[in-house]
Amino acid sequence: KSQTAKLTPLKVDFSNHPNVWIIFKAFLKYIYCDEVDFSDDSVLDLFVLCNKWLKKDLEHECEDFMIETLTMENVVERAQVANQFGATRLTNAIIQLIIENKIEMEKSHDLEKIPPVFLVKAIYQLQKQKEDADPE
Repeated sequence: KSQTAKLTPLKVDFSNHPNVWIIFKAFLKYIYCDEVDFSDDSVLDLFVLCNKWLKKDLEHECEDFMIETLTMENVVERAQVANQFGATRLTNAIIQLIIENKIEMEKSHDLEKIPPVFLVKAIYQLQKQKEDADPE
């Protein structure tokens, strides 16, 4: 007897969101004008909205913006979003940031807040780099 996984629809509630009009305006501007104004305050929510409404082209642009503006200050929040929505390119950028800033992240305790899958992938990449550098 095979069991199929039960898919639960993604629930996004923007009704009480402080930036609801900014996000909605950016979404509509993209749909009608093929332009979008990104900000750090709205890009995560806009990304979630695009994911919900299957607006993959705008979702891709949101991911590009999140990669370009990725910092130590926003890596935890973006890692959670990348993990939840399967943003592969953002995930790879986050792993690279973890590798490049592992000591600073450990000191700040940010590593404890990042989903474990990122840490596993970072450790794997570090091990691979070590093996590539030290061929036997």
